[in-house]
Amino acid sequence: MKRMLMWIYMLNKRLYKRWTYVGILVLIFASLLGFVAVSGEDSGFVHVILTRIPGEDDRSTAMIEQLLQEDSIVRFTPMDSAEQGIEAVKDGSADAVWIFPATFEETDAEPEPMVRVVEREQNVFLRLSREKLYGLLYQYSARALFVDYTRDKLSQLDHLTEEELLTYFEDCKINDDLFVYDNPVSSGDTASSNYLTAPLKGLLAILCVLGGMAGVLYSLQDEERKAFSNLPVTKRPMIGMLTVLSSAFHVGVVSLLAMWVSSLYAMGVWEIISTLLLVLCAVSFAMVLRALFGSMRSFGAVIPTVITAMTFLCPVFFNLTETRYLAHLFPPTYYIHSTYNKSYFLYMCLYCILGLALAQLIGWLKRGKKA
Repeated sequence: MKRMLMWIYMLNKRLYKRWTYVGILVLIFASLLGFVAVSGEDSGFVHVILTRIPGEDDRSTAMIEQLLQEDSIVRFTPMDSAEQGIEAVKDGSADAVWIFPATFEETDAEPEPMVRVVEREQNVFLRLSREKLYGLLYQYSARALFVDYTRDKLSQLDHLTEEELLTYFEDCKINDDLFVYDNPVSSGDTASSNYLTAPLKGLLAILCVLGGMAGVLYSLQDEERKAFSNLPVTKRPMIGMLTVLSSAFHVGVVSLLAMWVSSLYAMGVWEIISTLLLVLCAVSFAMVLRALFGSMRSFGAVIPTVITAMTFLCPVFFNLTETRYLAHLFPPTYYIHSTYNKSYFLYMCLYCILGLALAQLIGWLKRGKKA
């Protein structure tokens, strides 16, 4: 036991002698804090310019002011001239411009669209941004619908003017929020429910798996250099596994500390257990890959493919139902789901056992073929 602890100490000490590994740990910590800091600033995935055609109707101005006060993935910027807004879209400094009309009143002339939207090439976030415009226009259209309905269906109210009818409409206004969005595992800080920090936990899980794969590269390098040739053959696989475990463990610990310092998640017992199980799953997954790709060249070549697959298949940015079964091949999926469903702790334990058993089986089969 004493010798085993000495080996663990030496392997961990060796990792911190590699400045590249230490730099990765520092970057993980600094990047997460940077994301949380940026989440509190004025930022967005889509930049939309708001402008209006000059006129006496103040409703366009009220709509623009309401949009400017909202906090969302859309960054709104006011502009005085519609022509300048269109030029901003053309030169790429904005993704779209919403041009509000001079008046919303009906005229005898040919009807004009309520809002003119000029956009660059289509993308997902631009389509989502239109939902905010539809919702805003509905608020103001509802007033006109209310007046038309009362004039058509409630003739006993004909003696009331439009302003008096709208007074009744405004009296029914709901002052409280209809929806309150929260994270069931957040620390209570607003950063934990921000759209910029939402995928961070999944990205940290991917980095933990990457740390495990980096440990495999270190162990394969040791084999090529015959660094542990003086050890008995039966003990060399254990040293390789400890190298992988050490590499993944430090990434997991740094990620957990970064989430705690940034107030992204409350540091609780379940969060600690979930991270430790993630580390073990990352080790299990890395050992399976090592058994399949036994050389540094082939293992290093497969890393980008694995990281890309985890990013798109695991529920980090998207939760695709078509690929949910494939997503369960990777440890981040279990880690993300374990945050809300404690039964995934059991699944993570089974994942570790099955992964290590599969790695051992593949190793036996390969040695049998060589023999």
